[in-house]
Amino acid sequence: MDKEGKINIHSIKLIGATLGAIGFYLIAFDFKIIGAILIGLGGILLAIGN
Repeated sequence: MDKEGKINIHSIKLIGATLGAIGFYLIAFDFKIIGAILIGLGGILLAIGN
């Protein structure tokens, strides 16, 4: 695998983790539906990154 592929995988994982974190904050502030969607998308991106 070349450097570009590794960078893309790391950026996908980083974006997924960021979306998950934003989702947890939204759930904490009673935006439960949007937060759950963001956590789901973040989990999917983390799975793709692995």
